[in-house]
Amino acid sequence: MSHFLAVSNPGTSRGFQAVFRCFGSWSQHRESLIRKVGPGSIDESPTHQETVPVTLTNRPSLARLFAALLLLSSLFMALLGMSASAYFVPAACLLLQAVLVWRGKGLTLFKRIIELNQITGIVLILVLWLGDALHLPKLDISGAMLLGNLLTGGPLMSVLAVPILGALLFGKGLPRWFAANAPSRSGEA
Repeated sequence: MSHFLAVSNPGTSRGFQAVFRCFGSWSQHRESLIRKVGPGSIDESPTHQETVPVTLTNRPSLARLFAALLLLSSLFMALLGMSASAYFVPAACLLLQAVLVWRGKGLTLFKRIIELNQITGIVLILVLWLGDALHLPKLDISGAMLLGNLLTGGPLMSVLAVPILGALLFGKGLPRWFAANAPSRSGEA
């Protein structure tokens, strides 16, 4: 149908017509594959992701990716902790976050740690940048924000928080992963 609309509409550019022709040929190719292989072999539903139940065995790729990145960040912070023991705290927090993503449990805790990390990092940068102009005790506030940032994963969590929050807010896989592994509330109707 989209092929018909693109070709019959004189205002449609040639590029769009080519794209619609390509999609039209793909759908014809897909139909021929379904006829050859059988209807159950190829996913026929456009929302296949939503129909497959999320379990521990079919963990979403984003959960695997973020868990691996958080674990690597934790290991890096632990290596820094060999020189300065204060870095063991962000390493432990990053490890906790990696476990939470891997298991798909504790979404609220997971999000709050990330949000606190972002808030303390932003306030730290703003106070260091504008502290003199605001006539605030610059070192006291920046020291407290640095401690808060380190308690919630440090600078590596700040960097990883952007794609993680993006996946949580705009994606479907990671929220479904946490929702599938959340404890059920059997008392609610």
